[in-house]
Amino acid sequence: MKKTAMAFIAATQLLFCCKQEHLLPSKNPDQKKTSGTSLRTQSVPSSAYSLVWRDEFNDSTLNSNWWSVGLKDPGTGQLVPGAAGQYLLNSAYAGYITNEDTYVSGGSLFLRNQKRTYGGTDPAGTYNYTSSTIISMHKVYLNRGYIEFRAKMPVGDKVWPAFWLVAEDRIWGPEMDMWEYFGYRPDQGYDAMGTHLMTGAYPNTTWYSNFIKPFNTTYNSGIFHIYGFEWTTTQMKWYIDGTLVHTLNASGVTNWPNEDCYFILNNGQRTDSPDNATTWPNSVEIDYVRIYQVPLSNPGFETGNASGWSPYGTTSIVNNNQNSGSYCARIGADNSGYEVTVTGLQPNTNYTFKGYVKLAATGNTCNISVKNHGGSQVTSSSSSTTYQQVSVNFTTGTTNHSATLCFYKYGGGSSAAFGDDFQIYAN
Repeated sequence: MKKTAMAFIAATQLLFCCKQEHLLPSKNPDQKKTSGTSLRTQSVPSSAYSLVWRDEFNDSTLNSNWWSVGLKDPGTGQLVPGAAGQYLLNSAYAGYITNEDTYVSGGSLFLRNQKRTYGGTDPAGTYNYTSSTIISMHKVYLNRGYIEFRAKMPVGDKVWPAFWLVAEDRIWGPEMDMWEYFGYRPDQGYDAMGTHLMTGAYPNTTWYSNFIKPFNTTYNSGIFHIYGFEWTTTQMKWYIDGTLVHTLNASGVTNWPNEDCYFILNNGQRTDSPDNATTWPNSVEIDYVRIYQVPLSNPGFETGNASGWSPYGTTSIVNNNQNSGSYCARIGADNSGYEVTVTGLQPNTNYTFKGYVKLAATGNTCNISVKNHGGSQVTSSSSSTTYQQVSVNFTTGTTNHSATLCFYKYGGGSSAAFGDDFQIYAN
């Protein structure tokens, strides 16, 4: 079964894209959303982005198709690995994460901290606090794009909420701390908002840290703000209410992230901070989570047909030989293939087009390419009989807003070729 992969979202989910209109600013980030509120927010950094997934938290309970409560792999039940040792934070942390501290009410998600005596069972122990953590592991993930949270942080020296991205493959890192708020951080001398990246596999890790401080004085953390995070192949950017507040360039980073990452949203407590001016219980209130990417319709052919693409020659959509999901594209003869024209691209901008391809027999080749983008056609080939991800980079011309993406065979032998899980993103 395909995950809700943000990198290659299905055509049915592109119904969230609102016809790919230009993204317009909202009037007031602190005004609570109401029914019918525009999905256009003020901080989306490029009009080439379209909304591909969202959770507005309008149901009465947390959507279990997208989120799991706690720090355990929903597939295996094992604690997820972490940067501070064998497990995320420490194994005892899981003992005081409770289902009751994660709840949906009035169109918002609440992640609650409580100061109370609690007898945990997994692992067993007596704890002085209870807390909330949700993860999207194996359910929703991101590999580049722009993610936006509209949220209100708790206030007090001991609070420690965070919105993270971590590696879907259970290898730690990378870790992207999109937003990590410290009610008080002793080594900074203030309350601080952390915007960090950690790369490398534990224990050989490198941190690229940044703090916005004092955060509460500058931004008033106790009101709603729109927190945005953009991840491309060359940069990470952090936005608050549409204003760029931090940039990290890939040129200065070893092991720039290039893998699928899932989300962790949590509200924790700092053990090294005093319990001053902290209201108990306290909560992170999240109005919505929205993900934007450069769209590609029907990227995994999960519609069961070639809708969105223009096939030519001998082609078919089949329910065997797929890389993931239930369907893939088949090319049955030479001089055949599929094309799709993507619109809404930014001029003079670098993009990557990639997908998984394979051949039915050795001694044959198939290709992906990009043309009609304001430059020369670029092509990448494969002769593998097992699925291999191939990619091409291209730069749009100074006046070009579209490109034609191709998967085809030409002079590559008589063997059938298969393609699946195509994607395009801005670099």
